[in-house]
Amino acid sequence: MIKRLLSGSILAVALIAAAATVSTAGEGPTLAYGLEGQLRALLSHLDEPGDEPGTEGGMQVRTARLDVRAKSEDGRMNGRFMVGADRASGGIEIEYAYADLALPRYWRLRVGQFKPEFLREENVGSTDQLAAERSYTADYFTVDYAEGASLLRDFARTRVALSLHDGSYSAGTDLGADRTDLALAARGEYALRGDRKRCAGFRALPDEGRAVLLGAAVDFEQGEDPDVLKVGLDATAAMPGTSLFAAVIRQYLTGSHGDAIAEQTGLVLQAATCLAPQDWEAFGRWEHLDFDGVYHRNKGAGVSGAGAAVDNEALDIVTLGVNWYRDGQSSRWTLDLVRALDRIPVANTGSGLLAGSAAGQTVVRLQYQFKL
Repeated sequence: MIKRLLSGSILAVALIAAAATVSTAGEGPTLAYGLEGQLRALLSHLDEPGDEPGTEGGMQVRTARLDVRAKSEDGRMNGRFMVGADRASGGIEIEYAYADLALPRYWRLRVGQFKPEFLREENVGSTDQLAAERSYTADYFTVDYAEGASLLRDFARTRVALSLHDGSYSAGTDLGADRTDLALAARGEYALRGDRKRCAGFRALPDEGRAVLLGAAVDFEQGEDPDVLKVGLDATAAMPGTSLFAAVIRQYLTGSHGDAIAEQTGLVLQAATCLAPQDWEAFGRWEHLDFDGVYHRNKGAGVSGAGAAVDNEALDIVTLGVNWYRDGQSSRWTLDLVRALDRIPVANTGSGLLAGSAAGQTVVRLQYQFKL
């Protein structure tokens, strides 16, 4: 552990020094870096704790990252390298490590480790969300970090991403250490109205125009049982002082002989409005998850909750909160309340939701984040 921390610290210092040196040179390739951090206090209460404690509380450094971005002198190649503290062990882990290469007709080839584009919530960075944490539903269906290659193109009103990757949660895994042999993902976005970049985040900005962004995505992963097919549709609307977001996700789990195991559904509805003064923002989110009798995330063997039984129950979660922006997303306080109306089959430590009571639970979260 000490060796991992030391090596990570040395790497971080070296990257910062390199960035400062190149940035001051003012010529040739460019290199820039950023720092992100989220400190969170949580209090979780189970309605009917049984043999487990009814209330748990504590503090958590949810995010601590160094983000380095580079661009070649002619602009035809750029890359990203992000390292962060592992939330469980405190060691240093690589999150993004990829290069983008310019191809003819404005296409780009991305090679390395990244998040294959699938869910809209995952495309919006963790420090650009409304609530302290993404939805439980997004965390359940995410592809997360993976190794692979993507073809990307940004048109005036549309964006296309096609990915060949190594499966969900395959970041940093060796051959045979993950559950997937082959995975394909695709996502398309279309600006029905306004500038597509207006919907880059979820914040309810009071002084910007209207925009509507539609998205559709698919991800297929084949390897160890079960095979996984995910499809999703989403819509984002931005208006002066208001933002809206809706998503529906379907996941099909199939055995090696084509036998259907489960058909799962996730729904997310989210809204935000700017308060007076404009540095304050109120938001709300409702999510629904129908597990169809199986809890399954396509992680490697030994991961907690990879195959938990959930009978035929569903899960509804409501989140309400406020944001106080001291310097935009660069400095922000978030206070929110999460109410799970049903049993949580597998804990989500980032959300503060604990596995347990069928009667539900309540979580209060206070978070400060900085982004430099």
